[in-house]
Amino acid sequence: AQPMQGQTSCELCARGKASNATHRDCFDCAPGTFSAFVGLSQCVQCGLGEYANATGGGTGATECKLCARGTYADGPGFAFCSLCPAGQTTPELGSRSADQCTCAYGTFRGASGECEACPTGMECQVGGVVPQAPPGFTAMLAEARFKLANGEAYVLFSCAGDLRRCPGGDPTVCGERRQAAIVACATCQVGFYEDNS
Repeated sequence: AQPMQGQTSCELCARGKASNATHRDCFDCAPGTFSAFVGLSQCVQCGLGEYANATGGGTGATECKLCARGTYADGPGFAFCSLCPAGQTTPELGSRSADQCTCAYGTFRGASGECEACPTGMECQVGGVVPQAPPGFTAMLAEARFKLANGEAYVLFSCAGDLRRCPGGDPTVCGERRQAAIVACATCQVGFYEDNS
């Protein structure tokens, strides 16, 4: 750009700026755009999952940043990322769609389709659809302490004795050769016995 009329030398526009159509001035990149290099004639829009919200050569105008967890940018040129609905997050940085919003840690998608608090004693990871039983416990189909999105109802049971009876995890999971249909994985499958020696 050549800032003053009559000036014989031209200067490169700084990072975070671009030259205008007359090439007489450099202007700050608008929010949602950036210029990472000196001497650009136009700023570039941030891509999906990215944003830039500073002007005047700040870090937002010289680069785009990935949207934080719990936010997304579903189009180019975002100055700010959109928030996921209350109680939801995204599993990673740079999410590109509201479809990537999922239940946060400590919640699961219940029968209502909404994120619900994890049942007492269960473990619910980010994006959890099925609460997980911790080692030493199992969840059995029963009339309802909690319901999954598919409408199934479960109750959490403690498995007395050897923790190998109930390794934890998805509902109705029992240890090897244990009967999942029996409360708390208490008996062995047909053809096996429990060696208590």
